[in-house]
Amino acid sequence: MREVELVDKLVSIGLCVIIASDRKESFMRLDPATRVSFTLMCIPKYSASQVFDIIKERAEQALKRGSYSDEVIRKIAEISNGDVSLAINMLKTASLKAESENRTKIKVNDIPRSDCPRLELSYDERVLLNILEQFISLPASKLYEIYLQEARYLKCERSFRKYMEKLCSKGFVKAIGDKRGRVYEVVAHV
Repeated sequence: MREVELVDKLVSIGLCVIIASDRKESFMRLDPATRVSFTLMCIPKYSASQVFDIIKERAEQALKRGSYSDEVIRKIAEISNGDVSLAINMLKTASLKAESENRTKIKVNDIPRSDCPRLELSYDERVLLNILEQFISLPASKLYEIYLQEARYLKCERSFRKYMEKLCSKGFVKAIGDKRGRVYEVVAHV
């Protein structure tokens, strides 16, 4: 959705285009003539029981039987707040922690919670981090420009700078240079 004009062109030559987004605002950026070619389908957030079922199936496929309990899966489903991708990563993190400690069973306290800083990020900080993870490194002005297109509720440059300061202080991003020449770069996390 960074190049809305490209979507317009693809639709105009008769190609079938499917757009997936977690924000309706992305759809609204399309030209009104192009929008009529699409059917908008909203998928609600997963419930904790749906996440539980999905993660349990993943655990059965990926982990050794008996290495996890329903309590662990239920706790992950609860903490993930409907985000299956986050739940899968939490399961992976918990299993790697148990494995690194030479244990054959995952404990509830292996599940990342407050020690998982990504869970503590605000919506806008997550949007900015997702953008940087796609591009690795961006000048501040370009990052702000993309952020304005992606954000649900537009923020001023001052708010943008504060979000970036927080991401830097939390270790997700590093700032290179200062003022007008500043470039933000994502920090690789294991």
